[in-house]
Amino acid sequence: MPKGPFSWSRRGKKPSPIQTATCWRGLPLRPVWPIEKLQLIEQANALATHDGLTGLINHRQFQIMLKDEITRAIRYDDPLSLTLCDIDFFKKVNDTYGHQSVNVVLREISTKTQGKDA
Repeated sequence: MPKGPFSWSRRGKKPSPIQTATCWRGLPLRPVWPIEKLQLIEQANALATHDGLTGLINHRQFQIMLKDEITRAIRYDDPLSLTLCDIDFFKKVNDTYGHQSVNVVLREISTKTQGKDA
């Protein structure tokens, strides 16, 4: 009988070699969720961690990744660098040409900083 996202079956008191290989501490390892649900979960995760306009990671995800990278650099005694950029006259462009123009500028800058040529 399925329970949550996983299911399993027990045949007798001794598990078969297949059941042993697919089960860890009584937790089933065979998902029974449909692919569509998994895709929705992935989409929700992407929406929670990335900006919808630019596709760049959001502030919260940036902070998580920065902490992880600092920890990794300390652990392995590796150098770490961070590059920040500023968009000059951004407010002036926004005030002069409006939000739609600024959105185009943000998309173009994010495309260039990600190394995409879309």
